[in-house]
Amino acid sequence: MGFFSELFAPHQQPEARSDGGLPSWAEQIGGSISSAGVSINSEKALSLTPVWSAIQVISNAMGTFPLHTYRRINGGKEVAADYPMYRILHDKPTETLTAFQWRKLMMTFELLWGCGISEVIFDSNGYPVGLKPIHPKNVTPAKTVKGDLVYHVRDDGGKVTVKQPHQLIMFPFYPTLEGGWLSPIQVFRDALGEGISAREFGQASFSQGLRPAAVISGLKGSPDEASRQSIEDYFANFQGLKGTRKVLLLGEGVSLEKVGMPATDLQYLEARKFTVAEVARIFNIPPHMLQDLEKTTSWGTGVSQITQGFLTFCMLAHCNQWEDEINSKLVSVVDPQYFCEFSMDGLLRGDPKERYESYKISASLGVLSINEIRTKENLNPIPNGDVRLVPMNMHTLENAIEGIGNKLDKDKEAEDAN
Repeated sequence: MGFFSELFAPHQQPEARSDGGLPSWAEQIGGSISSAGVSINSEKALSLTPVWSAIQVISNAMGTFPLHTYRRINGGKEVAADYPMYRILHDKPTETLTAFQWRKLMMTFELLWGCGISEVIFDSNGYPVGLKPIHPKNVTPAKTVKGDLVYHVRDDGGKVTVKQPHQLIMFPFYPTLEGGWLSPIQVFRDALGEGISAREFGQASFSQGLRPAAVISGLKGSPDEASRQSIEDYFANFQGLKGTRKVLLLGEGVSLEKVGMPATDLQYLEARKFTVAEVARIFNIPPHMLQDLEKTTSWGTGVSQITQGFLTFCMLAHCNQWEDEINSKLVSVVDPQYFCEFSMDGLLRGDPKERYESYKISASLGVLSINEIRTKENLNPIPNGDVRLVPMNMHTLENAIEGIGNKLDKDKEAEDAN
C-alpha cells in the first residue's frame, strides 16, 4: 500500500458508546461541521496550502532526524550499532518503509488524525523484530470488564483484534485520560473552516462573479455584436506594453471607467493571509516556514536563530514524546543499559563560519578532538586526530596548587643545597 493510499484509506465508522453517542476521540478523526458551515476532515484540511506546508515541514524534519540507539558507559554513552533494535529504528522499521518514510508517516498521522500508531511485531521468543504502521482511524480505545485499557484494531477486511497497550507504539498529538487523543484538525475545525470558506468564496467569485476590466458609458443605444467587437478591437490597441503612452480618443459623451478591486475582495485576500497565521499558531511553527514572508519574525534574526526556535518550541516536544514511548516499549524495557535518542545536529549546523568558530572553541577547551570535528563535517579521520588539545596556560585549580607547591619545594631544596 502506497503512502497516500495508506493516508486516505476508506474510513471505518467507530463503535458507539453504551450511552448511544460516539466516543470523544471518534469526533476527532471523523468529519464535523465548522461554524462557517463547512464540513471539516483531515483530507479536506490537507487541501489548504498552509496545512499542507505545515505537515510537510514538521514531518520532513522528524524524518530527517536520525534515531540512534545508545549504550550507557561510565556516565556517558556510545552508539550501539550492534544492538538489534538499532537496525530497526535507524535503518528499516518495516518491510516496506525506510526509517525516514516511517517517521514521516507517523508524524503525518499524528498531525492530521491525532496519533501516529504502529504495531510492534514480536518473534517467537517475545523479542521485538519490526513495526507495522496502523491508520489511527482504525484504532479504538476501550476498557475491559476489569477497567483495563485495550485497543480494538480493525484490519482492511473489517476484522477486529484486541491489542494491549504494550503492543502498540503510539504518538498522540494531545493525549486524553481515556487513552485516546485529540486531533488538531478537529479541535481547530472552526479556524480551518474559515480558511476553506474563504477559498471557496474566491473560487465562486472568479468562476461566477461579474468582474469586467472597464466600463464604457455614453454610447448611443445598445451596441450590437458587430459594434461590440469593433469596440473591443479598438481598445485592444491600448492594452499591454504596446499600448503604453498611446492617445485614446473617445466620442462625444463617451467615458471609460476602469473597474478596480472591490473592498470585499480585499477582505478575501486578508482572510487568506490570516489563515496562514492561524495554521502557524495551531502547529506552533514560524510563519515564514509556511512561505509567509511579508512580515518580520520574532523567532530570530538569522537562519540559525530561527531554526533553533523551531527546534526548541516545536520539534523538541515531539522528539521527547517519541523517545519516551520507544524507550518504554522497545529499547530500555528490554535492557535498561540501552536507550534511543534523536540527533538534531543536522538542522543545527548553521553556516560554515558559525560552525568553524564553534569548532575552534570546542577544540581549544578540549571538548572535541580533531577527528570528532571531522566526523561532524563528514570527513575521514586522520592519524593522531583523537588527541584532545588544551591551551598551555590553562590548568585546573588542583593542578595549579600542586604545581606551585612543587615549585616551592624545589626552590627550598635548591637553597638548602647552596
